[in-house]
Amino acid sequence: MARKSLALASSKLSVLLAAKDSAAFPSRLRSSVSRLLLELGVPANIVRDEVAAMEQFAIAPTANRSILGCMRDAQFALEYAIESGKYPTLDQLEMYLTRHIHGPTGHRPPGELAVELLLTAAHA
Repeated sequence: MARKSLALASSKLSVLLAAKDSAAFPSRLRSSVSRLLLELGVPANIVRDEVAAMEQFAIAPTANRSILGCMRDAQFALEYAIESGKYPTLDQLEMYLTRHIHGPTGHRPPGELAVELLLTAAHA
């Protein structure tokens, strides 16, 4: 039975992908998550397990107000970051969002929280 991951959703970690090649979205998402987690310092074996847990997923609307609020807040943060000109690439914008705090995460940076949750789950 596949493991269900809640660490990334609980951390409100944002992963940015270019809006192209929608047929390849699932593999592109897994690849982007893998790259981002490795860049954040998550050990490779934990990243492999996390990406494997994403083998099957569904894209669907959410009514979760916490997620919707964080998405809206991330949208405003992205608009500011883009207008500032400090982050010229998608990867740099994504790393900026790993440090952008949200109330539902206890005002902890999502990148830091994702690493902590993944390490804790791996050692449970």
